[in-house]
Amino acid sequence: MAKANGLYTQYQDLMADVVAAKKALESATIKLGGLESALRDVVSPTAEAKPFVLSGAGYALMNQTSTFALGVHALRKACDNAHPTFVKEDGSRIYRPLTFEENIRARLDVYNTLHNPDGSERSDDDRLRLFYTWLDSCTGIAYKKGTTLFKMITESENLIRIPKGFNESYLPVDYPQLQGVELDSSQGKFNHLTFS
Repeated sequence: MAKANGLYTQYQDLMADVVAAKKALESATIKLGGLESALRDVVSPTAEAKPFVLSGAGYALMNQTSTFALGVHALRKACDNAHPTFVKEDGSRIYRPLTFEENIRARLDVYNTLHNPDGSERSDDDRLRLFYTWLDSCTGIAYKKGTTLFKMITESENLIRIPKGFNESYLPVDYPQLQGVELDSSQGKFNHLTFS
């Protein structure tokens, strides 16, 4: 739990830096044209599904697709690096989206990487790049029908193995069979952040 609290504290500190950086950019006459065009290249829904590797950070940022399912399948097809994998029943591995925690760590790692592999200093735009884009995750939240119970599943097999053609708002699952942390939405403050 201390590890999670430390990560959350580091994330809060970083978000304060991001807010300050955004305010500075809003008050200055700096154009974000370079970042916008770079993100347009990465996020273009018609772009070919190739990963964009962020300056020496070891993360691949995939082009945006029209559905989560298409994005998962594009990731499997495009990855050929040390990206995390999921082990299937037969022992084979498939690439999977990062978990929610891995997404936070990726944002922190990329932000805290001050220099490019060639030793040159990284720009604020490059360091903040993962904060300007949506990151999909294989972490799932499953709700038990007719109750206030829900489960957090860190690596949801249902999301990792989602059929390519799936295009619905919710993915039907067998709630009792899911392995995850079960919580009760009536017993906590889930829409409230507390800052110390």
